[in-house]
Amino acid sequence: MMMMTDKTKLVKRAVVTAVATALTLGVAACQKNEQIPMPENYGQTSQPGVNPERVAEQAGKPVDDATVTAKVKSAFVAEPNLQALIIDVDTTAGVVTLKGTADTVEQKQRAEQIATTVQGVRSVKNELMVGRG
Repeated sequence: MMMMTDKTKLVKRAVVTAVATALTLGVAACQKNEQIPMPENYGQTSQPGVNPERVAEQAGKPVDDATVTAKVKSAFVAEPNLQALIIDVDTTAGVVTLKGTADTVEQKQRAEQIATTVQGVRSVKNELMVGRG
């Protein structure tokens, strides 16, 4: 058996103490439910009414198709009348194609209306079928 020197024991004790302290602080921080106040102008642009994403797009920075598709799908999930539907969204050069089945004509029209309002959408091809599928 190898005997530990006093220096080795001291180093091991320091490492164990450091790890124990880190774990204790980590657990304590996880249990803290303190709300951090946000500034009044958090999330606002320097100019009221200006959407920075639209400004970037108008400045010649196109929004890529994958981003447009994701934003359209997110908008559908946020819409109570559409969130239960399975709508396939494909985007090519800003042209969004909607495929799938809507329960009503109103849902089909609403899906197109929502897709049209998403930043980066140039046009919408609504190929949704109406009826339970």
